[in-house]
Amino acid sequence: MKNILLAGMIILTINIGYGQKYIDDIAEATCDCIAELPDSLDGEEFTGKLGLCMIGACQPYAKKIKKDFNIDINDPYGNGRVIGEMVGKKMAFVCPDLIIKNSSRGKKKEKETGALLSFEGLIIDIEEGDFVIFSIEDENGKVMKFHWLGLVENEVDLVDDYKRLEFASVKVSYTNEEFFSPEYGEYLTSRVLKEMIWAE
Repeated sequence: MKNILLAGMIILTINIGYGQKYIDDIAEATCDCIAELPDSLDGEEFTGKLGLCMIGACQPYAKKIKKDFNIDINDPYGNGRVIGEMVGKKMAFVCPDLIIKNSSRGKKKEKETGALLSFEGLIIDIEEGDFVIFSIEDENGKVMKFHWLGLVENEVDLVDDYKRLEFASVKVSYTNEEFFSPEYGEYLTSRVLKEMIWAE
């Protein structure tokens, strides 16, 4: 159980902060360990190995972690999530491609994701954080959220103009992608924006 919980902490975390150099070192060591895991691993076996990678990377710095954060990384009931969030955030910059590549291996997929879907409506909210999230409401009052995570085909310059799109009528194309949520301890499906055009 400890391994599974710690493994979950390394994917798609949103906490920012903490300048200790050794957190960078832990992130790099964890990335290196994940890169060595065989492609044949899947499901809980892969998730357990992820946890072991992080635990192993943290061990050389156990005393510093205890001193700086009052966290015993060997205590299965301790607040290891704090370290997991910090390391996960660093890993998003150290080995983002590796994390994305392996993000779906911790759980056997029940169905294929990635099919291109569409939705049309009015942008009623734009959330800004590590990523931009558009909330779009259709003519029937149904609201869906779309994550802007990469290059989007569009009729406007999103980078410069996305803040001015609130209350604009648009048609979007998107795919459903699975990402691990440390908060819920399971994989959640997010709508990833692929195209945005003006609605007719």
